[in-house]
Amino acid sequence: MINKDDLLSKSFLAIVEAIDINGSGITGKKKGRIKARIERFHGKNGEPNSISTQDIPWASPTLDGRGNTFFTPALEKVVRITFLEGDYYKPIYDSTEHYNFNLQEKLNSLSDDSYKNFYAVTYDDKHQYFHDIEMGVMFDYVKSNINIDPDGNMALNLRDNNAKLYLGTDEAYERIMLGEKWLKWFDSLVENLMGSKGGPYLGNLGAPVIPNPGLLQCLNEYLTHRKLKDTFLSDHVYVVDDKQVKAQTRQFDKAQLGDTWNSRYQENKKTPESRGYTAEERPPSAETGKGVPGTNISKNLANSNLPPNPTNEELQKVVKPFDGNENGRLDVNKLTISKYGQKAFPDGEQKYLIDEVATSLDKWLDAYHSTKQSTWSNITVSKGYQNFERQQNIREQFGPRSPEPGKDPFGFANQIELYWGVDLIKNSATEPLINYLNGNKLLDNVNVQILDWLVKNGRTYKWRLAGRDGDGNQQFSHWIYDATIIVTAPVAI
Repeated sequence: MINKDDLLSKSFLAIVEAIDINGSGITGKKKGRIKARIERFHGKNGEPNSISTQDIPWASPTLDGRGNTFFTPALEKVVRITFLEGDYYKPIYDSTEHYNFNLQEKLNSLSDDSYKNFYAVTYDDKHQYFHDIEMGVMFDYVKSNINIDPDGNMALNLRDNNAKLYLGTDEAYERIMLGEKWLKWFDSLVENLMGSKGGPYLGNLGAPVIPNPGLLQCLNEYLTHRKLKDTFLSDHVYVVDDKQVKAQTRQFDKAQLGDTWNSRYQENKKTPESRGYTAEERPPSAETGKGVPGTNISKNLANSNLPPNPTNEELQKVVKPFDGNENGRLDVNKLTISKYGQKAFPDGEQKYLIDEVATSLDKWLDAYHSTKQSTWSNITVSKGYQNFERQQNIREQFGPRSPEPGKDPFGFANQIELYWGVDLIKNSATEPLINYLNGNKLLDNVNVQILDWLVKNGRTYKWRLAGRDGDGNQQFSHWIYDATIIVTAPVAI
């Protein structure tokens, strides 16, 4: 029998066997609860007369004073348990008993002075956020990191040559100039224009042409600035040469599951070692055979009126409603500016769509904004027509992860992406949307309610979801105007 005085006065080591994700009863979801086995009370897992994992009471975390710190200990981690008011059914965990394997090795490597000044927010094989007096502050996620050293220098280090740095927005496509290389070439051009190599260019019958005084003055000003080295190149901001990223490595970079721990009730837990985090190549798409998300336009016909095996002529109605135009080379003078495209892209070609597509899009989003509930977000267009030049820029920036120029589905001016506050990066906000598309409605979620409205009412305006991404997940942001859809009446909210 459990002695209440023991529960009141002692703390106990326990092994984490379950993490509460979905919640139960009135506790709600994602409260940081765990089931942790105290072998003194619960017995050894799997032995006769031991308490099963499901019958162990949920243990809640001890929160900090502001309640703004969160973590859940890993399965098989050793934690310390106490009991609120001596109640066996109110266990609380407040710490883990052992440091992560990588953190302990890091601590062992520090000098005495560094050890006294070291602190880590988190430190394992994926995340390493810490400060020490030698390295400064390090914010490292899967080996791409931001480092501020004790001298005040700041470095944004890419993991390897496959990683990219985007400034301003994660959809940036303008590539930065490599100033040293460009200026070396421009120096030679200026010298040629100044006549050091026989003159800038030749006139009739091969006679040299002399630069006019205004051009000479401009070139001399350039050479003066270059000699002083005070104008064109920054003394404070540097960028790595193309394909010369120094691959990031770590001294302590091993995966860990469980703890090495001696117990009279249980044998040692082994600390498995691995090579640590390594970047994974994107799996090839079954459609393209490359590491590029497939468009799946011809494969995602469930909501379309096309036959199971459509002919090329039938597919034209979906992929390219009008004949005679190549992907990305449409004449914008024959296209229509969408009202919502104009708001999102006032100066870009993405505001243009095929006439009936632009008209339908504006009516669809007008209907949404006039009937939406007060808690629903406004919807904006985040991608429209992609001309061939933009497709080339994207291909140069993202490489094989992006469609080949001339094959981007947005190059037909009949597809768009919509944004209502949910980014495309998979996280807790996108999870309900993906669940909805997999058949779990969850209409208590505001973002799911918005998507549900778009799906149901999109048919009224001949819009449907375009297809799946490279991981096989149905996309919630990518929409295609499908001329084959039979128009249905609007769906009431």
